[in-house]
Amino acid sequence: MAKCLFAVDELSGFVVALARVKNGFDMDAESVKKALKKRGFAAAVSREDIEKGIVELKVNKEEHFSLVIKALSRIEKDLGF
Repeated sequence: MAKCLFAVDELSGFVVALARVKNGFDMDAESVKKALKKRGFAAAVSREDIEKGIVELKVNKEEHFSLVIKALSRIEKDLGF
């Protein structure tokens, strides 16, 4: 459980920040990958922790990103969208 929480914590914050810029969760894993390369965007989010979480869970990066996007999009109204 701790590994799962670690793996989604920073990524969830990052995806929400990206959704704020995009005005919603209409994005895919590739959008997240591109945004992660922009060091100035959501600079407080630890890219290293995101990578470490993926490695620790032994999951496919794109699938992990897609799963987090899908989960957060289900609660977008609760998140203020």
